[in-house]
Amino acid sequence: MFIMAAVVSAIAVFYHGSVDITNPHHREIIAYRLTSKMPILAAMYYTFTNSRNDLDYASNFLHMMLANPCETNPVLTKVMDKIFILHPDHEQNDPTSTVRFNGSTGANSFACIIIGIAAF
Repeated sequence: MFIMAAVVSAIAVFYHGSVDITNPHHREIIAYRLTSKMPILAAMYYTFTNSRNDLDYASNFLHMMLANPCETNPVLTKVMDKIFILHPDHEQNDPTSTVRFNGSTGANSFACIIIGIAAF
């Protein structure tokens, strides 16, 4: 988790121009960037496999994590897609509460995510 927090911190430095928390467009851009980059960062740490633009979110994640040169299993892809939907919707766990609490103070979005990662 500390490596992930450090990498998100590096992303915050790279995208320092779009961190105005009062601007709804900036908040949306930050959410898109973090949502798209987190699986890539986890897979790079785990297998160093590049992402593929022709795959959907769950298939691309499985491709990067399993490092399988063949196509991903469609059943496994459906299962992973459901996990990605159900896990955040399941409950308000400690990292979620931490991010929401710190975000309510008007703190930087990247900093709030880093705090949530550290809460794991």
